[in-house]
Amino acid sequence: MHPVLLDEQELFPGQHKVLINKWRELLREYPAARLVTGVAHVLEEVGRIGADLAPPARGPRRPTDELDDEATQVLESLPRRGLHSPDALAARAGVAVRTALRKLSLLEELGLVVRRDGGYALAQPPASPTAGTG
Repeated sequence: MHPVLLDEQELFPGQHKVLINKWRELLREYPAARLVTGVAHVLEEVGRIGADLAPPARGPRRPTDELDDEATQVLESLPRRGLHSPDALAARAGVAVRTALRKLSLLEELGLVVRRDGGYALAQPPASPTAGTG
């Protein structure tokens, strides 16, 4: 395995296509080549089998990542505005009222919904750190 490096250059609109074509040519010319994006991926390629694996790339974790199907259905049944009764939400989500109540309690604990005046509404998303500055 031999490393091939392309010089880092300042890119202008349209130049990314040129670099993509260069990478395609290199990958066709060297079928055993591997495209890596950092040290972790290099270690994965040259390290011990099964021991030096790079962590999978993923975005930031969200509270909704761990929801089961029924909780997701109940959350998605909530309109963006207004209060809605558990009965109405259960009907919209296609789940039993008892199930909707359990999932609404979970969603409330996670800060995704709020209970007011006998109904439920989507919680307001937290203000971004840069909001109001400028």
